Amino acid sequence: MSVVLVTMKLLNTRVVLNLIILAFLSLLCHGTIGTGMSCDSDGGDLRSGFWNRAEFKTGVYFKMNPIGSPWISSTAMKCIIKCYKLYENCKSVSFDNDTGSCTPGSWVIKGKDPALQTSNHAMYISQDCVVCDEFEGFNFFDKNNVFACIFVSDNAMSQPDAVTACADRGGILYTLKTVERLTILEDHYALGENLWVGLKDKGFRKFYWSDGGYFNPMSSLWPIIWNTDQPDGALTQFCAVTWSSAVRIHDWFCDDLQRYLCERVLV
Repeated sequence: MSVVLVTMKLLNTRVVLNLIILAFLSLLCHGTIGTGMSCDSDGGDLRSGFWNRAEFKTGVYFKMNPIGSPWISSTAMKCIIKCYKLYENCKSVSFDNDTGSCTPGSWVIKGKDPALQTSNHAMYISQDCVVCDEFEGFNFFDKNNVFACIFVSDNAMSQPDAVTACADRGGILYTLKTVERLTILEDHYALGENLWVGLKDKGFRKFYWSDGGYFNPMSSLWPIIWNTDQPDGALTQFCAVTWSSAVRIHDWFCDDLQRYLCERVLV
């Protein structure tokens, strides 16, 4: 009996030690426990499903949003580790295999434009990175350094169904929280119909954006965003659409069937 107990204690001790070692190795590999990155024998390889190497090929190109100045790293693994340590929003890195230059990034554009490609660079993207993917119907826009990644649906549906459909695409209904974001619609979309946007009256004419932010009626943006004499449906119209006659918004019936504007928030 005593032999069995001693054996069990030794086994438990070994399990605990193994867990400590694994946690320590995980910490060395990526600077924080639980990101899923792993090291090979020389600590220089990336073998995790949590970070993937972008596949540059004919007709598929990537461009990331840089969030800091480049530095020199000996391996892609060390490049990612340092990015994690320096930047809370590190979601991508560009690594030059020839020079070791490592550039930290956040969101990524996946597009069809050959100009996006950078020679001699490998790009690594985390699984929780926001990717503005043209192959999934999204389009990237930049207005005075205000960025937007927008998808317009083909099918009409109620506003609640639009919220769900957009979420299934990894997005939220489009918010017009700045003049630039309104201008993006004016510049790039010939809006000949009503489209759901991310603004909703949650009672007593208190409107909230789809990202949770409150739209203050005292803000300078309020008279710019709304069309003339809007909002006007206090008792029945709790959702919001772009209006076909102008790129401004109206409050509208939530159960009406409209197409929707969806965005992936670039953070």
